Amino acid sequence: MAARAPKVKLIEKLAQRVAAHAGVPIDEASRQAAAEADAQQLVDEGNELEDRGQLDDALVFYENAAQIAPGLARPHLNVGNI
Repeated sequence: MAARAPKVKLIEKLAQRVAAHAGVPIDEASRQAAAEADAQQLVDEGNELEDRGQLDDALVFYENAAQIAPGLARPHLNVGNI
């Protein structure tokens, strides 16, 4: 049960990031730049999880990064590598 708590916190953190990009009234270029920055942060965190052997958790981060910024290649590549 103790291993489940960190995973729940990670999922809550991801949900907050994804929700932050929904319906925000800013110009498209600013929205895209913010989405790409958040997606890159998710990729970085996924990389750390992957390095620790937590592939399922890393995959969740990569998939969410791809959802937030579909034009960013790295999350798609990382999903394919897992």
